[in-house]
Amino acid sequence: MTSKNTPQTPRERLLQTASRLFYAQGVANVGINEIIREAGIARMTLYYHFPSKEDLIREVLKMRVQDWQSAFVAAVESRASDPEGQLLAVFDVLDAHISEPGFRGCSALNFSLEGPEPHEALSEIARRHKSFVLGYLEKLARRLPIRQPEELARGLLLLHNGATVLARLGGEPYHAGDACRAAKRLIHAYQEPQVRDAGGNRA
Repeated sequence: MTSKNTPQTPRERLLQTASRLFYAQGVANVGINEIIREAGIARMTLYYHFPSKEDLIREVLKMRVQDWQSAFVAAVESRASDPEGQLLAVFDVLDAHISEPGFRGCSALNFSLEGPEPHEALSEIARRHKSFVLGYLEKLARRLPIRQPEELARGLLLLHNGATVLARLGGEPYHAGDACRAAKRLIHAYQEPQVRDAGGNRA
Protein backbone atom coordinates (compact mmCIF):
# COMPACT_ATOMS: atom_id res chain seq x y z
CA MET A 1 0.00 0.00 0.00
CA THR A 2 2.07 2.84 -1.28
CA SER A 3 1.47 6.14 -3.00
CA LYS A 4 0.56 5.84 -6.67
CA ASN A 5 0.69 9.58 -7.38
CA THR A 6 2.89 10.52 -10.33
CA PRO A 7 5.97 12.29 -8.96
CA GLN A 8 6.28 15.85 -10.24
CA THR A 9 9.42 17.23 -8.60
CA PRO A 10 12.99 15.86 -8.44
CA ARG A 11 12.54 15.25 -4.70
CA GLU A 12 9.35 13.29 -5.30
CA ARG A 13 10.98 11.24 -8.05
CA LEU A 14 13.87 10.41 -5.76
CA LEU A 15 11.54 9.34 -2.95
CA GLN A 16 9.33 7.23 -5.20
CA THR A 17 12.27 5.59 -6.95
CA ALA A 18 14.13 4.87 -3.73
CA SER A 19 10.93 3.58 -2.15
CA ARG A 20 10.42 1.07 -4.94
CA LEU A 21 14.03 -0.09 -4.97
CA PHE A 22 14.48 -0.26 -1.19
CA TYR A 23 11.31 -2.29 -0.71
CA ALA A 24 11.99 -4.68 -3.59
CA GLN A 25 15.71 -5.26 -3.03
CA GLY A 26 16.43 -4.27 0.56
CA VAL A 27 17.94 -1.02 1.82
CA ALA A 28 21.49 -2.34 2.04
CA ASN A 29 21.39 -3.76 -1.50
CA VAL A 30 20.54 -0.49 -3.25
CA GLY A 31 23.27 2.04 -3.94
CA ILE A 32 23.03 5.75 -4.59
CA ASN A 33 24.15 5.28 -8.19
CA GLU A 34 21.22 2.97 -8.93
CA ILE A 35 18.74 5.42 -7.41
CA ILE A 36 20.19 8.32 -9.42
CA ARG A 37 20.08 6.31 -12.65
CA GLU A 38 16.52 5.02 -12.13
CA ALA A 39 15.19 8.45 -11.10
CA GLY A 40 16.97 10.31 -13.89
CA ILE A 41 18.35 12.79 -11.37
CA ALA A 42 21.81 14.35 -11.13
CA ARG A 43 23.94 13.33 -8.17
CA MET A 44 24.12 16.89 -6.88
CA THR A 45 20.33 17.12 -6.99
CA LEU A 46 20.07 14.05 -4.78
CA TYR A 47 22.53 15.41 -2.24
CA TYR A 48 20.78 18.80 -2.30
CA HIS A 49 17.58 17.16 -1.07
CA PHE A 50 19.14 14.34 0.96
CA PRO A 51 22.67 14.97 2.31
CA SER A 52 23.21 11.25 2.92
CA LYS A 53 21.73 7.87 2.05
CA GLU A 54 20.59 7.63 5.67
CA ASP A 55 18.54 10.82 5.26
CA LEU A 56 16.96 9.41 2.11
CA ILE A 57 16.12 6.11 3.81
CA ARG A 58 14.50 7.89 6.73
CA GLU A 59 12.34 10.09 4.48
CA VAL A 60 11.35 7.13 2.31
CA LEU A 61 10.21 5.17 5.35
CA LYS A 62 8.21 8.14 6.65
CA MET A 63 6.50 8.43 3.26
CA ARG A 64 5.77 4.71 3.01
CA VAL A 65 4.33 4.59 6.53
CA GLN A 66 2.10 7.62 5.98
CA ASP A 67 0.84 6.29 2.65
CA TRP A 68 0.22 2.83 4.14
CA GLN A 69 -1.71 4.22 7.10
CA SER A 70 -3.98 6.35 4.91
CA ALA A 71 -4.63 3.51 2.48
CA PHE A 72 -5.18 1.04 5.33
CA VAL A 73 -7.85 3.08 7.12
CA ALA A 74 -9.63 3.91 3.86
CA ALA A 75 -9.64 0.26 2.77
CA VAL A 76 -10.94 -0.99 6.14
CA GLU A 77 -13.71 1.59 6.37
CA SER A 78 -14.80 0.99 2.77
CA ARG A 79 -15.44 -2.67 3.59
CA ALA A 80 -17.65 -2.34 6.67
CA SER A 81 -19.42 0.30 8.77
CA ASP A 82 -19.87 -1.55 12.08
CA PRO A 83 -16.93 -1.94 14.50
CA GLU A 84 -16.77 -5.74 14.46
CA GLY A 85 -16.99 -5.76 10.68
CA GLN A 86 -14.19 -3.22 10.52
CA LEU A 87 -11.99 -5.23 12.88
CA LEU A 88 -12.43 -8.25 10.64
CA ALA A 89 -11.91 -6.09 7.56
CA VAL A 90 -8.45 -5.27 8.93
CA PHE A 91 -7.51 -8.85 8.12
CA ASP A 92 -9.29 -8.86 4.76
CA VAL A 93 -7.19 -5.83 3.86
CA LEU A 94 -4.10 -7.65 5.09
CA ASP A 95 -4.85 -10.64 2.87
CA ALA A 96 -5.32 -8.33 -0.12
CA HIS A 97 -1.98 -6.67 0.67
CA ILE A 98 -0.21 -10.00 1.02
CA SER A 99 -1.52 -11.13 -2.37
CA GLU A 100 -0.14 -8.05 -4.16
CA PRO A 101 2.73 -8.76 -6.59
CA GLY A 102 6.05 -7.96 -4.99
CA PHE A 103 4.83 -8.21 -1.38
CA ARG A 104 7.86 -8.21 0.91
CA GLY A 105 6.38 -7.73 4.36
CA CYS A 106 6.14 -4.64 6.53
CA SER A 107 8.30 -1.72 5.36
CA ALA A 108 8.67 -0.36 8.88
CA LEU A 109 10.11 -3.62 10.20
CA ASN A 110 12.19 -4.31 7.09
CA PHE A 111 13.86 -0.91 7.09
CA SER A 112 14.45 -0.72 10.83
CA LEU A 113 15.88 -4.22 11.25
CA GLU A 114 18.03 -4.43 8.15
CA GLY A 115 21.74 -4.38 8.83
CA PRO A 116 23.96 -5.66 11.65
CA GLU A 117 22.14 -3.55 14.28
CA PRO A 118 18.70 -1.94 14.37
CA HIS A 119 18.82 1.73 13.34
CA GLU A 120 17.38 3.85 16.17
CA ALA A 121 15.77 6.57 14.03
CA LEU A 122 14.14 3.98 11.77
CA SER A 123 13.17 1.85 14.76
CA GLU A 124 11.39 4.85 16.26
CA ILE A 125 9.39 5.33 13.05
CA ALA A 126 8.50 1.62 13.16
CA ARG A 127 7.43 1.86 16.81
CA ARG A 128 5.20 4.84 16.07
CA HIS A 129 3.73 2.97 13.12
CA LYS A 130 2.85 -0.05 15.24
CA SER A 131 1.40 2.29 17.88
CA PHE A 132 -0.81 3.78 15.18
CA VAL A 133 -2.12 0.35 14.16
CA LEU A 134 -2.66 -0.61 17.80
CA GLY A 135 -4.50 2.64 18.48
CA TYR A 136 -6.76 2.10 15.50
CA LEU A 137 -7.58 -1.45 16.60
CA GLU A 138 -8.29 -0.26 20.12
CA LYS A 139 -10.57 2.52 18.86
CA LEU A 140 -12.66 -0.06 17.01
CA ALA A 141 -12.59 -2.50 19.93
CA ARG A 142 -13.90 0.16 22.32
CA ARG A 143 -17.02 0.46 20.20
CA LEU A 144 -17.89 -3.17 20.91
CA PRO A 145 -19.66 -4.54 24.02
CA ILE A 146 -16.58 -6.42 25.18
CA ARG A 147 -14.31 -6.78 28.17
CA GLN A 148 -10.78 -5.37 28.11
CA PRO A 149 -10.71 -3.72 24.66
CA GLU A 150 -7.05 -2.76 25.13
CA GLU A 151 -6.09 -6.41 25.61
CA LEU A 152 -8.16 -7.47 22.60
CA ALA A 153 -6.44 -4.82 20.47
CA ARG A 154 -3.02 -6.09 21.52
CA GLY A 155 -4.02 -9.63 20.62
CA LEU A 156 -5.28 -8.53 17.22
CA LEU A 157 -2.04 -6.63 16.60
CA LEU A 158 -0.08 -9.80 17.35
CA LEU A 159 -2.21 -11.68 14.83
CA HIS A 160 -1.69 -8.95 12.24
CA ASN A 161 2.07 -8.83 12.73
CA GLY A 162 2.40 -12.60 12.87
CA ALA A 163 0.44 -13.09 9.66
CA THR A 164 2.57 -10.46 7.93
CA VAL A 165 5.81 -12.17 8.96
CA LEU A 166 4.61 -15.66 8.02
CA ALA A 167 3.43 -14.45 4.62
CA ARG A 168 6.76 -12.70 4.07
CA LEU A 169 8.61 -15.96 4.73
CA GLY A 170 6.76 -17.65 1.88
CA GLY A 171 6.24 -21.35 1.46
CA GLU A 172 3.14 -22.66 3.21
CA PRO A 173 3.20 -21.15 6.74
CA TYR A 174 0.26 -18.82 6.10
CA HIS A 175 -2.98 -19.21 4.18
CA ALA A 176 -5.41 -16.45 3.23
CA GLY A 177 -8.17 -16.19 5.82
CA ASP A 178 -6.23 -17.78 8.68
CA ALA A 179 -5.76 -14.51 10.54
CA CYS A 180 -9.35 -13.39 9.97
CA ARG A 181 -10.72 -16.64 11.34
CA ALA A 182 -8.46 -16.37 14.37
CA ALA A 183 -9.54 -12.75 14.87
CA LYS A 184 -13.22 -13.75 14.85
CA ARG A 185 -12.58 -16.31 17.58
CA LEU A 186 -10.58 -13.82 19.63
CA ILE A 187 -13.27 -11.12 19.40
CA HIS A 188 -15.89 -13.68 20.41
CA ALA A 189 -13.82 -14.68 23.44
CA TYR A 190 -13.84 -11.08 24.71
CA GLN A 191 -17.55 -10.47 24.20
CA GLU A 192 -19.76 -10.09 27.23
CA PRO A 193 -21.65 -13.35 27.95
CA GLN A 194 -25.08 -11.83 27.26
CA VAL A 195 -23.91 -10.63 23.86
CA ARG A 196 -22.67 -14.10 22.94
CA ASP A 197 -25.92 -15.66 24.13
CA ALA A 198 -28.01 -13.20 22.12
CA GLY A 199 -25.89 -13.36 18.98
CA GLY A 200 -25.04 -17.02 18.94
CA ASN A 201 -21.68 -18.48 18.14
CA ARG A 202 -19.93 -16.11 15.76
CA ALA A 203 -16.73 -18.07 15.60
